[in-house]
Amino acid sequence: MLRQPENRRVCILLLRQAVDESEWRVAYKTSYGIYRHAAEAVDLDSGYRVLASPGAHLATFALAAAVMGDATGVFDTVNASTMSGTRNKLEYVNADHPEEVTEDDARRAVQLAERSPRRAMTRRRPSTGPGIHRRLSF
Repeated sequence: MLRQPENRRVCILLLRQAVDESEWRVAYKTSYGIYRHAAEAVDLDSGYRVLASPGAHLATFALAAAVMGDATGVFDTVNASTMSGTRNKLEYVNADHPEEVTEDDARRAVQLAERSPRRAMTRRRPSTGPGIHRRLSF
């Protein structure tokens, strides 16, 4: 069984391979999954959870950006809206106007997946009493 950092490294390598083999739709959708799960981890680490509802993915990204103080810009509004909007067009196909993913779209998505936090860890800091100290790993 792969440990989390090793598993992530393998996933990123597979994403790059998918892009190199012109499997742009697969690379995009998989990158989106990594990106969204990273945002959920940030939110959960902070004691929050966005419930399933219309707009929940964008709310998850907005909360993660706020929690992180948008330090990396990875979950900023433009990135999140672009990722989510393209993913929705891929997931909910309109037969009259099917969405295609370009190589640039896939490469951008892979880069955001790579830049998203690997894990969020919470630990109590003795010097601050019962307060929660948040530490993110990139």
